[in-house]
Amino acid sequence: MNDVIKTLFIVAIALVLAGCGNKKGNYDASGTFEATEVIVSAQAVGEIKQFDLFEGQTVRENQLLGYIDSDVQQRQLAAQRVALQNNYSSQSVAQMAQLDDQINKSLIKAPISGTVLSKYAEQGELATQGRALFKMADMEQIYLRAYITADQLNQWQLNQEVPVFADFGKDKMREYRGVITWISDKAEFTPRTVLTKNERANQVYAVKIAVKNDGYLKIGMYGEVRIND
Repeated sequence: MNDVIKTLFIVAIALVLAGCGNKKGNYDASGTFEATEVIVSAQAVGEIKQFDLFEGQTVRENQLLGYIDSDVQQRQLAAQRVALQNNYSSQSVAQMAQLDDQINKSLIKAPISGTVLSKYAEQGELATQGRALFKMADMEQIYLRAYITADQLNQWQLNQEVPVFADFGKDKMREYRGVITWISDKAEFTPRTVLTKNERANQVYAVKIAVKNDGYLKIGMYGEVRIND
């Protein structure tokens, strides 16, 4: 009797392991998470007088993060603007607009709300026009960039809701609801790091699935998609 129970136990364990081993086969596409990244560059030339920023910081759109050039120049521009404002004319309006543009270009602001990914400059360094200062991304709305084969195309539609599974390692998967926002109209060769449902396929189509980030998703993490929930 004990031998029968032991045999049944071994069979049960084998079935469980087989099921776990086939778990990957339940997914229709895989890829990595990415976000809309923005590189902010200097628009003025001069010394970076203030730059209150650190990697991982969350900032809001139009938040002032620092400024370029000396306080003296800022005061001069402000004084010129006041003088023009006191001597109001069509000409002075145009000149004030130019001064406002100069002042705004010396200010370092966040173009979007998001998270600072990298910082390329420090306070006290010289900024030149076009020099990259920092990189940021909107981490609240993150995307899984996955790849599908041609025979899967008819199953994928824009604005379609699909289950997305983020891979946190050690067979730990977290499920999210995603929305298909983009399907490429051109085929490309399968990236080496990506497995498709048909691994023999040489060419695939890229798709992007938007996912609401709960704070756990990171750029570069692996994810899977199941087209039929």
